Amino acid sequence: MSIKIKFFEITAPFYEMIHFSGKKKIIKSVKKEKFFNQKDRVLDLAGGTGRIAKILSWQVDEMIVLDASEEMLKQCRKKGIKCKFGVAEKIPFPDNSFDKMLIIDAFHHFQDQAQAIKEIKRVLKDGGSIFVEEVNPRSFGGFILKIAEKILLMGSRFHSPKRFKEIFEKNGFKVEIVGCQHSFYNLIIRK
Repeated sequence: MSIKIKFFEITAPFYEMIHFSGKKKIIKSVKKEKFFNQKDRVLDLAGGTGRIAKILSWQVDEMIVLDASEEMLKQCRKKGIKCKFGVAEKIPFPDNSFDKMLIIDAFHHFQDQAQAIKEIKRVLKDGGSIFVEEVNPRSFGGFILKIAEKILLMGSRFHSPKRFKEIFEKNGFKVEIVGCQHSFYNLIIRK
């Protein structure tokens, strides 16, 4: 088990108390963008405890959280959300399984980001969309988080909004930066 997964296994019971990404801000951004349809099947990739999925699940037909930490998924299941164990680099669903995806404060944790993008593209339906919130390493809070995760040997790789956009566009996606607030930025990525 990697140091990163051990961190999430240990912090799972109190993760939502220490997480500094604002749920209300994310929910507001998703609603502002009119991101979901009632018939959507949505994957919350690396969705952890389901803290965001729980709030948004009523807007869609099906919401599934995928995470690599069993302890995080235990917390997620307590909220009554469908959960599945797995990693972004090998998403355990068939091709074209999802209309939409969420990747909230998680992409920097993916060990093999290029492989994760291939998997995201594989399981997302044509015309599907992804709502992303990611840490901005150029902000003060992002800089502090980057240092903290380096000290904890988590192996995280952070990207500026511009670089993140370039990476996904290089893989055939259309990307729009829809917000930058404090230490985080939001994007909508379309297949």
